[in-house]
Amino acid sequence: MEDTFNDEENLKEENLSESKNSDIDSNSNSDSDSDLDDTSEDEEYLQKEKENMKILNDLSTGLKENPLSYDLHVKYIEKLREMGKYDELKAARNNMKTIYPLSETLWLEWINDEKRVAYMPEEKKNILKLYESSFKDYYSINIWKEYLEYVIEDYNTSKEEEEESLLSVDEIRKLCEKAINVTKFDLTNSHIIWNIYKDFELKILEENPSPENIKKINEMFLDRLKTPHLDIDGTLNSYSNFQSNYDNENYEKNLVAASKRVSKVKYHLKYRQKFEDKISEDPTTLKNFYDYINFELNQKLIEIKQTRILFEKAISIHCLDPNLWEKYIIFIINKMNVKQVLLSICERAIRNCPWSGKLWNHYANAKKLSKCSKEEILEIYNKALGHQLIMNDMNNYIEVVISKINYELSEVNWNEDNNDEKIEYFRNIFSERITEIETYFNPGDPMGRIEKLWIDTEFKIFNNIEKTKELYEKFTKKIGTNTSLWLSYIDFEIQQGNRSIISQLFKSNYKRHLDNPMKFLNRWNEFNQNNTNLHEYYEHQYLIELYRQKLENDGIYDENQTYEYMYQQYYQYQQLQKHRENKHKEKEKEEETNNNTNGIKRKREHNNEKNKPNKKRKDESGVKEKLEEKTNYDNQITEKIKENDNDNDIKENENDIKENNSDEMKIENDEKNDKVEEKSKIEFKKEEKEKPWLNKNENPETVFVNKLPPSIEKSELREIFEKYGNIKDIRLMHRSNRSFAYIDYETSEESHASLELNDTEIKGKKVQVAISNPSLKKPEVPKIKQDNKELYLSNLPFSITKEQLKEIFSKYGEVKDVRLITKSNSQPVGTGFIEYIDEKSAFKGLAVNGTEIDGRIINVTISDNRNKNAQKQKQQKKAKQAQMKPMLPRRMMNHTFQNRPTTKLKISNTKKSKPDSMSEGTNETTTTATVSKSNDDFRKLLGL
Repeated sequence: MEDTFNDEENLKEENLSESKNSDIDSNSNSDSDSDLDDTSEDEEYLQKEKENMKILNDLSTGLKENPLSYDLHVKYIEKLREMGKYDELKAARNNMKTIYPLSETLWLEWINDEKRVAYMPEEKKNILKLYESSFKDYYSINIWKEYLEYVIEDYNTSKEEEEESLLSVDEIRKLCEKAINVTKFDLTNSHIIWNIYKDFELKILEENPSPENIKKINEMFLDRLKTPHLDIDGTLNSYSNFQSNYDNENYEKNLVAASKRVSKVKYHLKYRQKFEDKISEDPTTLKNFYDYINFELNQKLIEIKQTRILFEKAISIHCLDPNLWEKYIIFIINKMNVKQVLLSICERAIRNCPWSGKLWNHYANAKKLSKCSKEEILEIYNKALGHQLIMNDMNNYIEVVISKINYELSEVNWNEDNNDEKIEYFRNIFSERITEIETYFNPGDPMGRIEKLWIDTEFKIFNNIEKTKELYEKFTKKIGTNTSLWLSYIDFEIQQGNRSIISQLFKSNYKRHLDNPMKFLNRWNEFNQNNTNLHEYYEHQYLIELYRQKLENDGIYDENQTYEYMYQQYYQYQQLQKHRENKHKEKEKEEETNNNTNGIKRKREHNNEKNKPNKKRKDESGVKEKLEEKTNYDNQITEKIKENDNDNDIKENENDIKENNSDEMKIENDEKNDKVEEKSKIEFKKEEKEKPWLNKNENPETVFVNKLPPSIEKSELREIFEKYGNIKDIRLMHRSNRSFAYIDYETSEESHASLELNDTEIKGKKVQVAISNPSLKKPEVPKIKQDNKELYLSNLPFSITKEQLKEIFSKYGEVKDVRLITKSNSQPVGTGFIEYIDEKSAFKGLAVNGTEIDGRIINVTISDNRNKNAQKQKQQKKAKQAQMKPMLPRRMMNHTFQNRPTTKLKISNTKKSKPDSMSEGTNETTTTATVSKSNDDFRKLLGL
């Protein structure tokens, strides 16, 4: 027994030792595995850290190059926050805050990050400062909510721990009242802030149910019940509970009075509920806010505070819309006109939209209304003109320049005697600004706004008639496309009593590349009605009607022309002017060369006569001289051809030159068999008049981009193409069936680099990019008046219905009519028409082009009225033929005499024989006396 027991104990010891060894081995293995895992994790962490540092450095470099890039600031902050770099993150946020206002999301992230590390009272007070700073940027219910909850929570915690809180009870009450005053008229969300304040006061009331506290809360409820807000029923229920707990004796009486207040509030909310619902459903649609704002502004009694909150809510979402800011500023000036409020809104406006010249001008005007000093106001203008984003857009830059000049002019006392220095100062300013605009925004302003201001200043302020006329003549030549400038010049001449030259001004300029030709023509027509010279009146009336018809054929029917059309006309005119100047310089050089050549020839002829060489040498030299003169003659002919547009003028000039060079031409005729003379023959051929602004050799830096999506905008094109070089100008054009653009680079190398975008997709549509070559342009077809409200659909599935089509196309606008084309047996042919109520919706509807419906890729284009016109002409022709048919003999109806065999008929002079006597199968009738007649005679007899 003992042996067996001992054996068992020995076995146990052996097993224990083995298990210990195995445990040691397993532990050593697990330690080695964990070490390997830690090493791999460290390597991954280091690799990721390197990648993050590279991204961070790239973002930092990008911000140094472009400190105004909002997206780069946001990405830089996000990356620093991800990497946990607290100090750099704080500096980046402060840097961005000085340039741009921060959104609600950025502010809440910043505040919550600071809360996590704030333990000391000073650190917590800094958080309160952050909350206060956030309200300077945008209106935000969420930030107010977190602000109040933070200070109330700190108060409750400090009270439990018997420590000093950040704010006392009275300070918290003041803060809550301030929050309620700001958010009070937010119909949808104001109850969030009010409920926080109410709960805070009710908790204090529970601890101290004094009559003063009860009265205070009762007044809070009564004030709230007369304030419009959508949660009015919830407020009434809370008031009912409060009355039952603290004033049950007067419960019924107080509730009846409260119900009357609620009824008035609900009547007020009745007409605003639908606007609030639309904004709640889709706050990103700016139109919803505009509809609501316009509704409030059209009320007899405008709720100023409520409307202001509405503006603030709209701006918190659509802060990049300058028109919204402008509308807000005008509202404040007219309805509040509080100095600090107005200046604050203007400052916020230019921080959000620093590229808007109008907003900078409003800011300067707000300073004027606040009676700030001249230095402060000029500082605003100078800051605007030095801003990079203002310098990127010509229109905004010009708006600020004009506003600044007008302000400076208004500050001068022109009643003083010596104004020469002041006048010279302003003339220099005008000249410098015009030069700046032509340099920075080549070729300049097609509307000539600063030029017009200069002219008006000379005429109305400087009272210098001669200088005014000089400027008109100068600028109408420079900006020859500007209709308003020409009409202003004409009005000036009428005021000066120079009516004799006005008809000539109209007549000599109506065919220019005018930006508003119909307006110019209508004004000429109006002026011509008072023309007492009948011959001149009818001559001008004929020209007016003739050119009006041409404009209508070109699709110009009214006086409203787009800015793109205006700029296009101006650009073409400037290119034409440059071409004319180049031609003039070339002509002068050729004339100098010809004069020098003629002087050498005359000297050579004189020497030849003096030396009297032998006949053979003389003939050879004579031939060479004549060949040179013949080349000279050819240059003269070419110049004459280029200078004259009419064929008759060209022929006359050729004849004149031929007469003057008759001697040279004789030599050519005498020696026409000579080989040298054969080489000197020149064919005179009229060159086609070039369009220099469309010459590819003139502008190799211009890129033509075709097949663009209809929804593309200039800013998007600039963003895509500016990576290849500096863009001078973009001319984007939308036609009924396509969209295309011309992009001007500073160098041809940049334009060629952008060709790599050829056959790439922009907004899902493959585009074509090429160096502009207008010689490949198709010949223009006379335009037909288009009804751009209608779309033509083809390749439709036969099973599709009108209702289905209407549902598809209604997304882009209101559909007026849907038509499906069918055969005579009512079977569909796969085509149809969609008619919208306006052209804008029709152009949006083009987005359906290329989509698949029931396995078919449908085609959508603007309906071409040429097909309709052709059908209409056919119908008119048929109707005309139907009217003509009754005029023919019955036997002649539906018969034609073309391609019929010629036959001869024998017609008797006596009575016609009976039909029975005619022999069947013959083409002749036998009579006693016959006359042979042809088909022409037969037609004459029938009166055809």
